[in-house]
Amino acid sequence: MGLTTDILAHYLESGQRKNKFLCPFHEDAKPSLSIKTDSGGEELYWKCFGCGASGRDGVDLVSQLRKVSQIRACQIISEEMGIPLERLRTFSAQERENAELSGYRNQFMALARAGLESDPFIAQYLEKRRIPLELAKKAGLGAYTHTVLTEAVQLIKAENLKQIGLLKKDGAPAFRIPC
Repeated sequence: MGLTTDILAHYLESGQRKNKFLCPFHEDAKPSLSIKTDSGGEELYWKCFGCGASGRDGVDLVSQLRKVSQIRACQIISEEMGIPLERLRTFSAQERENAELSGYRNQFMALARAGLESDPFIAQYLEKRRIPLELAKKAGLGAYTHTVLTEAVQLIKAENLKQIGLLKKDGAPAFRIPC
């Protein structure tokens, strides 16, 4: 078996035929996801012939299943299967930097979403505009407040907040903070 087959076999329920799996992206009674190989047995890609989901390897599958970046998918596979990262993928410096910046944005948004519920000013703001808190949460809205920004600087560091555009070069907030 190749690396892609090993990873798919770890995360998916396999069929009775070699390189066939139940697709996790739709209701699948018969294995419709298969690994395409060349004449020498080299794994080329995987594809579901039921829903059309596809990818080039196990990293793509884990990335799509867990809704994470390719770099995070490699980390998950490495942690869960013990496969060295360098066997999975090689990422450029730009790809690694983009993934790191995306992680900072996600950390900030988690703080901002928490601030949506904890800040009384935001509750008043939403109420005044007749936006139910549950709707704001469902929409993934967050609150960019001084409290959230202070927590973010402690957790993420000011330099990283500048990189993702939440602080100006001088360290001042990049946006007007209403409270």
